[in-house]
Amino acid sequence: SESYLKMGCAESREGIRIPDPPELPPSTMRRTGLRSVLQGRLYTPRYNREMYDEVRNSCVWNIESVGKPVAIATCNSADDVATCVKYVGKYCVKHGIFLCVAAGKHSMNCMRTGSFVVDLSGMRNVRVNEKEQWADVDGGATWEDVTEATKWYKMATTSGIAEATGVGGTITQGGHGYLERVHGLGIDNLLQAEVVTADGSILTASAKENPDLFWAIKGGGSNFGVVTRFRLQLHPIPASIFAGRRVHAPMGIGWFPNRAKLIEQFAKITAESKDNKATGILTLAVGGAVVEFLAYIDEENKGKSYFAVHRKRVGFPVKDNMRGMDYHKEIQKTVHSARGNYYVKGKMVEKMTPELAKALAKITAKEEKPGHGCKCQIRIIAIGGKASIQGHDCCAFRNGKFLVVIEARWTGKGFTKIYVDRRSKCTAWASRAMSMLNELSSIGPKMSCSFSIPQAIGSLSTAKARDKEAEEGEGEKEEGEGPNGIKKAFEAKEELKSEEYDDSKHFGVESGNLRVALGVRNVYGDKLPRLQNLKARYDPGNVFRYNDNIIPVVPSETEK
Repeated sequence: SESYLKMGCAESREGIRIPDPPELPPSTMRRTGLRSVLQGRLYTPRYNREMYDEVRNSCVWNIESVGKPVAIATCNSADDVATCVKYVGKYCVKHGIFLCVAAGKHSMNCMRTGSFVVDLSGMRNVRVNEKEQWADVDGGATWEDVTEATKWYKMATTSGIAEATGVGGTITQGGHGYLERVHGLGIDNLLQAEVVTADGSILTASAKENPDLFWAIKGGGSNFGVVTRFRLQLHPIPASIFAGRRVHAPMGIGWFPNRAKLIEQFAKITAESKDNKATGILTLAVGGAVVEFLAYIDEENKGKSYFAVHRKRVGFPVKDNMRGMDYHKEIQKTVHSARGNYYVKGKMVEKMTPELAKALAKITAKEEKPGHGCKCQIRIIAIGGKASIQGHDCCAFRNGKFLVVIEARWTGKGFTKIYVDRRSKCTAWASRAMSMLNELSSIGPKMSCSFSIPQAIGSLSTAKARDKEAEEGEGEKEEGEGPNGIKKAFEAKEELKSEEYDDSKHFGVESGNLRVALGVRNVYGDKLPRLQNLKARYDPGNVFRYNDNIIPVVPSETEK
């Protein structure tokens, strides 16, 4: 839409581009010697521009979230992080520049326009203590780093579904994974954390040291500081686990079942069963195949026996490669996470009712396909089991049995009519799917999930190559691309359906090209008051605000 394209953009002779953010206060940079103090490097758009662009675009999963920060500090240690946090708190917050954390770079919040980015991607060490069965994991590590380190010991912990996701974002939001039904959420396996708080202190948080902070980071996201190290409990893993894919053609005739029936039967054999060792993911491509990935977290022969009846009676798969698999080398590499333009939503579901199964089947039918250049799908992830056991006093949401992830992806070059049209169709489909899900499911508003689930569309700022295309109009052009296409895109009148916020009564921050309100929605339930009080203690200035934000509230005398 016209408003979508114009927000935050500046027109020039070369085309349309996102303007550079303001500079860091130059006098404070000289006075504090910030560049020389850091063990890592500091990049800004007006100094070493080429490296700045390379760093801001590197490894970011969702191209839509690549904004233009005021500065990017690539940190090599907790001391580096503490130096940056203190600098931002003292010199930047008063200018409206807040801290942003980039680790695995799957979050919509990892490279915000106008922020000071602390980039942890250089801190990826994993150290395994085989005797005591735990691993110390640096804050910038991905689950692939953890998998590679632990495979030699035949141990694992509840990891993100996609290996490319960051440990930090996954754990601090709860942490779902293949092992959760047996070993609990990621936070249930968190033994200790090293946290840099808003005043630059480096604290150890555990059940014995700073227990309030330890409680808060287990589901409170990045509201309370930058976690620079996690100590995670490890568990022995069988050498061979019975798992694999079953690919179905959902025709609904003869031997071929329809989508709704496949959804119900997948639910029954996994999260709705009494056996917590059974787990899996069902992927429903819009207008495409239905793919079951099933796994039984125990010895291979037990899994083969468990799934025997299901494999014989459910569906007429065109492909079934279920067999004994290595957890580290095969199962953890099942979900591939290619870089692209994404819009992702999701919700926890307590029960897969026939009505919900039919609705999911309908929204992924061929008739719902947005069109050329659009790839949309829904993943149904079996969760629960031990992770759903009540009595865990933490702020992560636990009550669901399924995690329904709505994923829309599109291709096209930025700032063109084709790009905006595909984006509009994909987000419209995702919004319809989410509305349907909200109507037919009863579980609460938040999922603690290893996938990036933005609360609204992020930045239009894109990767360096796409910035260049927009400015120069070069390269192979589809219809509507190039400088003329860019101008036509401004004239597009079709409304882009995205979540909008009335932030007139709330704090607000610039997020790429959208203004996002802070503290608008409560995703923490009855834990919110305690979290607000802890926020006032550890981050009274709300320096850590690029998240499901918790507004700091000082407790009254009666509450203390």
